This record gives sequence, structure tokens and C-alpha cells, in this order.
Amino acid sequence: MRLGIICGDRLRHLFFANTLIARFGAELFVIQRREYEPVCSKFLCREDKKLFDAHFALREKKEIEYFSPLGQKLGETGGKVAFVKSEKELNSDWVAKLVEDAKLDVLFTFGVGLLGKDMLYACPCNTINLHGGLSPWFRGCATLFWPFYFMVPQYAGFTFHFVEQGVDSGRIVDQGCPDVFVGDCIHDVGCRTIVNATYAAVALVDLLKSGKRLDGVEQRGFGKLFLKSDFKPRHLRVVNRLFEEGFLKEYLGNPTAFPKPVLVSQFGKGVLKASWR
Repeated sequence: MRLGIICGDRLRHLFFANTLIARFGAELFVIQRREYEPVCSKFLCREDKKLFDAHFALREKKEIEYFSPLGQKLGETGGKVAFVKSEKELNSDWVAKLVEDAKLDVLFTFGVGLLGKDMLYACPCNTINLHGGLSPWFRGCATLFWPFYFMVPQYAGFTFHFVEQGVDSGRIVDQGCPDVFVGDCIHDVGCRTIVNATYAAVALVDLLKSGKRLDGVEQRGFGKLFLKSDFKPRHLRVVNRLFEEGFLKEYLGNPTAFPKPVLVSQFGKGVLKASWR
């Protein structure tokens, strides 16, 4: 099984990649440099700046807790490793040639820019993206944040989908949600989602190695595409207050008030047909 990985360079991305590499090796590993700190506007009020700084400091702390040490190094792939600085460089001719020359059976992407038409042409049929959110309901950016803002925490989860030119819109291969506990912060849920997704990716590769074909399920229903610009620091006021007031205890204690979506799974959990809207 010739495996390729294209991912970002944050701890969560490298944890995902190195876990796969440790088990299967990789013919090609492309890493896209990502921004390390979100930009905080100097025009924020004192309360919002404090919330903003605390939110992203806690995210960094939790990622170290969940993803070290695998997320803090580059694994020994046994194949080629390349670094790109931008989405434009990711879609350059030389990266497309690397992908084409690797003759991959499966290529995973996670935390990188959109793949353009020429790049997709060079990719194998089994080019699968890990999206940190449940599609089609939450697509785009910060999709493990918005379920809590909209008070639908049961929609915090991951989606593996085939890569197309749309944003998180390809046929769904597999989905899952993490366990949630009363004492969690929002970053515990987010990190646990990526850990679960990582081991789901291992299981998907094992399925492919066994000869199973991953057909995927077309996305149906309604949701929203969240842009990076949709997130404002003031949104943290709502989410922080919900956690402080024990919203997770309410959620876990009243399962019928929070009906779960029916997800696509390669492991016998049903098909996609629900919608939170």
C-alpha cells in the first residue's frame, strides 16, 4: 500500500501524519507551513482580548498534552519529504509531479489549502481529506467551535471525504464523534476528535489493504460553510459562558434533547440522512 500524506505543520497535523507513518510508512510526505497564532485586532475591548488570548493559549497547552511527542517531530517516512509555504506553492507543478511520481494508492490531506484542478489530476482516486467537523452541517473553518456556539455539541466530530474542488463537499467516506465528559473544555473535545480520527484513518488504510473499495456517500441535507472571517473574538463570550454554566452536564444528562446525527461509517454505524437545521 503506497501511502502519501499532505498536511499542515501544527501538532495535530503531525500527530495524524506520524501515527500513519509509524504503521505504514509513506512514499510521500508534504508539509504546508501554517500560521501559528491567529491575529488579534488591536481594536478589541479588554474583555474580548483577554478571552481571545486565553482561548488560544489553552488550545496550545491542550495540543501539547494530547499530541506530544508524535506531534513534535517529523517521522521517518522511508520516502520523499517536501515543505511548501503557501496554498499557491502546494498547487505548483513541482508538487504535482512529486505526487504523480509517487504512484500512490491512497493520499490523505489534513489542514492544508484547497487542491486545484491540476493538482487533483495528479492525485490517486483514493485522495481523502480529514475535515475537523461534521459535513455537510459544518464545513470550512473552526468547525469544532461552531457546534458549541450554536448549542449542538453532538455535531462536534470529524469527516473523511474524497477531495473535490469544493470546500469539504466530496463524497463522505467515514465520520465519527468523540466521547465528551463533564469536565472538558472545548479544546479537549477538539483534540479528542483528532485523536479518534487518526485511528479511524489507520483503520481505513487497513480496509484498503484488505482489498475493500471505499465508494463514499454523496452529501445530502443543509449546513453552512464557515469562513475564517466568520469567527470573531466576541463569540468566545457565548461559548465560555456556556461551559461555565455547566452546559456539558446539561447535554450529557439530557440525550433526548440533543438528537445525534446519523453518520456515514465504514464500520457499521449507518448512513448520512440527518440535518441539524
